[in-house]
Amino acid sequence: YETSSSSNPHGVHFFSPLGQRLCTLRVPGSGVKSLSWEGKGLRLALAVDQYIYFANVRPDYHWSYFGSTLMYSFSKYDRPEHGVMFWNTENGTKNTKFVKQLLGVKAAGEYAIIATKAEESNQYILILCNTIGAPCDSKYTAVEPKHLAMNKQYVFAANDNSIYSWHFNRQASKLLFSDDNDDESSRELTFPISSMSMQSNDSIADITASAQYLLVACQSGTIIRYSIPSMSMHSKISLDVNVKKVKLSTDAKYLSVISDMGTLSLFTLPEDAPGYDSVA
Repeated sequence: YETSSSSNPHGVHFFSPLGQRLCTLRVPGSGVKSLSWEGKGLRLALAVDQYIYFANVRPDYHWSYFGSTLMYSFSKYDRPEHGVMFWNTENGTKNTKFVKQLLGVKAAGEYAIIATKAEESNQYILILCNTIGAPCDSKYTAVEPKHLAMNKQYVFAANDNSIYSWHFNRQASKLLFSDDNDDESSRELTFPISSMSMQSNDSIADITASAQYLLVACQSGTIIRYSIPSMSMHSKISLDVNVKKVKLSTDAKYLSVISDMGTLSLFTLPEDAPGYDSVA
């Protein structure tokens, strides 16, 4: 493509099989004259002026880290399921869990979440696991978990315009066969992002959470902050960036934003006052 921008006016757009734009690769020079995929790999060759540029396309891998355990997904040619590895980086022990139709993983504190699609319904399953991959609890939801966030007490899943919240019972989760359905500390909530909060034709790009707040980032750059546990809207601002990924720092004071152009920006996150100040 070509734009009227004086800096990096040329680039390559990447799309999913459904026509959704995934990201953009900026290219220097006077323009891309030709491009070609590697036959059996993830490399791309670009002809720019008198040069040939090679780009490595990296898939969006599913992984997370909690405690001293690294969890990540992988696939094998001889199995239709996805493997999820739980690797204790301190003692080197590894535990593998195979799941069908894996959609994502997320971890925080002592637990991790594996999101999958139910085989015989339009429901989705959130499986709460411990550090060795043993299932502790699970929930069904109609909200497709395109985006996941988690803290030590809550699991959040989001599709394009709705949020699912699950306050899991940590004590009951330690007992595999416990019945926590009647426990007040284990509760679920599903709510849509109102049209007053999002622009028209906007959708959720990513979510992230701390102990006190859930942050919902829209593709247009709108950041909506919800208070936990009330899930009431705390504040909303608009950033001059098309959001791809967001992440809170461990102390929840800074918000990192990756745009669809691959640019990383950092913003301060005030504790009480709404709004953000750019720091990078």
